[in-house]
Amino acid sequence: MVKGFGSETGDKVDVYWNSREEEWSIRSREKQDYRKVIFTTPFTVLLDPTFIVSVSGRQRVLRTGHKNVHAVVRGTLAGQQDSEFLWNEYRTSLQVGEFKAREIWKRVSYNPWVAGHFIQGGEWLHGEDEPWGTDLRDRYRKAAVKSADAIVFTPEGKAYARQPESLHP
Repeated sequence: MVKGFGSETGDKVDVYWNSREEEWSIRSREKQDYRKVIFTTPFTVLLDPTFIVSVSGRQRVLRTGHKNVHAVVRGTLAGQQDSEFLWNEYRTSLQVGEFKAREIWKRVSYNPWVAGHFIQGGEWLHGEDEPWGTDLRDRYRKAAVKSADAIVFTPEGKAYARQPESLHP
């Protein structure tokens, strides 16, 4: 196994940022290893990701102030060939120019103290393409993301979704 490219191509997994390890944790959704962390990695790629947030888990974080794993990206672990292709597409789009990268690849992030869902944009949308007077709750609602074609998880702890689909069009 090449670290970061998954143990089995096609496995259904959940991915989340492990703040203690400062790596991505890959948790199995397969019957034999259901909900077990099968490995951690600085980089990985999922196909057909969906963005899952447990309402009760988020409420517990808000109530206690203690972090817990309650938000994951669920999808199919990409094989090495798909991972390399998508990683190279992402990196190439950055080299072509920031505008081209933002056209295809969108940063996706989650913060339980800000919103109860994953959102497009990681800088918490300060001043992005909308007047300052815009209600932040409305801006976060419009930026909610539910799925994408693929997602790249980088060693810096950031995630970039390819063609993300909005929760509220």
